[in-house]
Amino acid sequence: LVGRYRCLSCHRIRGWGGDLSTVPLDRIGSQLQRGYLQSYLENPGAVRVSLEERMPHFHMTPAEARAMADYFSNVFVDDGLETPVATGSERARQGRQLFERLGCRGCHIVAGQGGYVGPDLSESGRRLKPGWTAAWLLKPAKWKPGTLQPDYGLTPEEAEALTAYLMSLTTAKPG
Repeated sequence: LVGRYRCLSCHRIRGWGGDLSTVPLDRIGSQLQRGYLQSYLENPGAVRVSLEERMPHFHMTPAEARAMADYFSNVFVDDGLETPVATGSERARQGRQLFERLGCRGCHIVAGQGGYVGPDLSESGRRLKPGWTAAWLLKPAKWKPGTLQPDYGLTPEEAEALTAYLMSLTTAKPG
């Protein structure tokens, strides 16, 4: 299926492939939740609204999307990102305060409000995995050199609190 849909025309895997997409597939199974990945493959949409490049709609069958999601979720993982992250309402509250204090909404949309520089975070709890999110927040340039995401020098506790908040976001609808 990766060959049939020519994923490497746009994406890179272990240094091979195209560079049209900014998302390498090497660790996609540690970044995205399996259910989200399947639904995205069936009906791709914009995650970063400011980018013109979009994932083509391949009209995959549900069985093909399920097979690809299973493949990516089981093969393209980074064991170092599969660490548990403490969540809970108190941690999410602390994370929300940090999110507001750092001005994250200046670049990211949450519940229909915010900037268009970074990805929409409204459904990050349904889309992203906690281990990846915490690792990204700690060292964004390690994972994507040249990223516009600032490195705030967060402590592991702050990154976990922000992760807990982001994992609590599961709807794009305001309110």
